[in-house]
This record gives sequence, structure tokens and C-alpha cells, in this order.
Amino acid sequence: MIYQALQYLSPHHYIYSMSGQQHLRKANRHVNHLTKGLPDHQVKRLTCIGAFIRGLRLADCKSQIEAAHGMGMARQTVQTAEYGGNITLLTMFKIIDAYDMTLEEFFTEMK
Repeated sequence: MIYQALQYLSPHHYIYSMSGQQHLRKANRHVNHLTKGLPDHQVKRLTCIGAFIRGLRLADCKSQIEAAHGMGMARQTVQTAEYGGNITLLTMFKIIDAYDMTLEEFFTEMK
């Protein structure tokens, strides 16, 4: 499952109504809003974590709404996490638990 999640991180997987570049521009605007004032190295970490979370969800063939419902959170929370927003540890734990991973597995596989 982890390998499948990483496949979705390539720019060629965008099959939605917007192109990959349009999606990236939209994501960058959203990330800039959510991470305003954070140092660049922390923004890069959050962006990497968000991309990995998005890859896990897409590998599971779920929409943000379906994933959020299964994790017991709002769709906006999933969206914030995927766009690299500053989420709480409890939110991250819910996401990790939803994919039956340990904390160690999550961060090891994300590299």
C-alpha cells in the first residue's frame, strides 16, 4: 500500500478537472495561507507530509469526504493536512491510525 501511495506523488496522476500545474498552483496558494510566518524548512516538512497523506488517500481510492468520514473528522481537516497545513498531533494520529500504520512506519515510509 505504501508503494501505491508513493506512485500518486508523481505529477502524472492528476485526472481531475484541473491540470497538474493548476492543482499545484492552487495548493501553493493554500499552503502559503496556512503556513504564513513559518520558517521555510518547516513549510517543506509540512508539504512533504501533506503529499504523503494525499498519496495514501488516493491509493485507497477515497475522496476527501470519504476519508474524513472514516477518520471521524471534517473534510476541511483532511484538505488542510493534504495541503501541508499546520495540523494537530491528534489529527495526525487519527490519519496514521486510519491507515493502520505506526508512527515509525509513517515517517519511515514517507522518506
